[in-house]
Amino acid sequence: MVKMKILITGITGRIGANLAAALVERGHQVRGLVWARDRRVEKLEGLGVELLEGSLTEMGDVQQAVDSMEVVYHLGAAFQGGGPFTEEEYFEINVRGIFNMLEAARAQKIAQFIFASSDALYDKYIPGGMTAPITEETPRRARGAYALTKALGEEMCSGYWLGHALPTTVLRFAMVMGGE
Repeated sequence: MVKMKILITGITGRIGANLAAALVERGHQVRGLVWARDRRVEKLEGLGVELLEGSLTEMGDVQQAVDSMEVVYHLGAAFQGGGPFTEEEYFEINVRGIFNMLEAARAQKIAQFIFASSDALYDKYIPGGMTAPITEETPRRARGAYALTKALGEEMCSGYWLGHALPTTVLRFAMVMGGE
């Protein structure tokens, strides 16, 4: 297997910390961007990951984090850790943040950019419950600042794929449980 240099934003979260452990176990070199408002790094101790403190809203921090990386898992977002958040913070962190990440990834010629979206894009809690499972054809109905920023992030990933040939993958997480 080819060993890769991988950046994880949101490395202190449930998904990020477990992803880091799995990637390190497979021999990859992992770097994490740690936000000052969410420094839950204790679960990363002993993994041998490189941690950089910075913010998704600061292009210099993002460029430093992406420098020399081959793959980016962009899991960082205004969601739970470091919150609560205002509408403006959702926009700045989630929308400006993905813009900064995509720009830095494009400049670095990243081999793969993976974006963590959300099932918050769907109407899941409807009277009487859902009548069918969510599929790719299920209409997106982003309600609220968080869901709207995730919808915008997905569109930006698509735009960077179509406009700049940056390989992007969007994952819509649902009901994430802790690895332990």
